[in-house]
Amino acid sequence: TNWVDQTTNLGKSQWETYDITELIPWIDANLNTIANRNGRAVAGLSQGGYGSTELAAHDPDLFTMMMSFSGAPEIYRDPEVRVGAQAVIDATMVGLNRVPANSPFGDPATDAINWEGHDPAYYIGNLRGMKLWFSTANGQPGQYDDPVSNPSGAVAAGGIEYATHVSTTTFE
Repeated sequence: TNWVDQTTNLGKSQWETYDITELIPWIDANLNTIANRNGRAVAGLSQGGYGSTELAAHDPDLFTMMMSFSGAPEIYRDPEVRVGAQAVIDATMVGLNRVPANSPFGDPATDAINWEGHDPAYYIGNLRGMKLWFSTANGQPGQYDDPVSNPSGAVAAGGIEYATHVSTTTFE
């Protein structure tokens, strides 16, 4: 997404513009691709899963398939999803990206129109006819998880995965 806060230590963060106007044309010009919708898919993991859903919903004429792996395709439309999405987005911005909490979309109370504009759930009709794949866990430890050796990491990861699971199952 193109971030509302253009003054973070990460710079202007114009990811959607970059993907659509620079990355896709560069790939088509430099790699042996089918340079139209029939030859393109978009996919991502976690934040990238959200991003792939947003790109596909905003620009359905560019992609024939979209895949999201542990992404959150719905972030604002459903009030319950909104609470979890806000918590995960805030934690990601502050903890991982080291930028203010509302950098991508602004304050959800005062910038609701921007949140709606970046929630693929509001544009779900644009995905009609596209091949879609959503994959998510439910936040419970799996057979390869070891909550004993990393209990705080397991709880945090499980909480985030549960939030993305709720977002994914609510997206319809």
